[in-house]
Amino acid sequence: MVNRMATILEHVSSDFMTEQLKAQIAEQPTYFRMNHNHSRYYVTVENDIVEWYPSVTSIIKQVIPPSVGMQLLMMEKGKEFNTWMAELAHQGTFIHTEVSTYIHNRELATQYEESDDHILYSLNYFEDKIKEYFEEKRLNYDVKKWDIELRPKVVSLIKFVLDYEVEPLAIEMIVGYRNNKIQYAGACDLLANVTIEEKGFFGEVYKSGKQKGMPKETKQKVRKIALIDFKSGTSGFFDEYGIQLKMYARALYQMTGIKGDCILNVGPTKFMNGNTPGYSVKDWTDKIEDKTVDLYLDVFAMNYEKPDQIAVFDGALTPTGDISSLFRYQDADEFVLNLAKVNRQLEETI
Repeated sequence: MVNRMATILEHVSSDFMTEQLKAQIAEQPTYFRMNHNHSRYYVTVENDIVEWYPSVTSIIKQVIPPSVGMQLLMMEKGKEFNTWMAELAHQGTFIHTEVSTYIHNRELATQYEESDDHILYSLNYFEDKIKEYFEEKRLNYDVKKWDIELRPKVVSLIKFVLDYEVEPLAIEMIVGYRNNKIQYAGACDLLANVTIEEKGFFGEVYKSGKQKGMPKETKQKVRKIALIDFKSGTSGFFDEYGIQLKMYARALYQMTGIKGDCILNVGPTKFMNGNTPGYSVKDWTDKIEDKTVDLYLDVFAMNYEKPDQIAVFDGALTPTGDISSLFRYQDADEFVLNLAKVNRQLEETI
């Protein structure tokens, strides 16, 4: 029973973070993650006080109507839409883990000056990794189908990492935000320094012709801090993705003072034999206004109530007992406090 209950409340932390960034958030609380009533929450426990942070994705699902593109997908998939989305979400988690492994290994190799033949990532055991993921998550999808579909997607996103000269600052970073109306939290896929080619007027002028002496628009590569969210689908990027990134960026700034230069969605393009795996990038930096995010948060705050009670199913039934020995409601804060203690005890024994 202890192990089962501990898995309900998952201790979450960044997969990777620079020492400088760790120092900037040293005073931040420890986050746990749990699902309740079809919503995801991040919770903190400090001095036996529980704080509930609805997840960014849960807020978006409740207050933002599906975009036109998403509605078209819903019509196309019909009754299979939710099943399809659930599998796509699992694929996204798996792909992100694989790409993050490469980014992390690449950074370590740079720091420790590994030899040029040092292996940073391998597809040799890709199918075995899928099987391990299925076993861990208790999934029953088609292993061969995943193997065929996901290999080119992972390669596509690794290509993005190489092309944009990604230097990670944090991977899977938990960020939290609060104001006088609402608080929320979420996990950012990647915060990184990247190289982006920009058009602009960088001092060059026309040297001949009618425009001689006039400013000339050129391209220039610049290093920027980017907040990146990977997507595994190939159906495009929807407006709610931009809102999601904008909310992450707001939380990141409140936590660290880091105001990234750009917020990007990155996803693989559909792979066809004869082509090279590729990717698409959506820059939402100037596409989502702060007042739009404020509006959605206000709508959510008007109807939000933090969890009050949680149904608990455990215990044992005796010949003279009834279902009250197998089922009860428990105060939500007390429930989290108990599980947090169990979780910490388990971590100390590992």
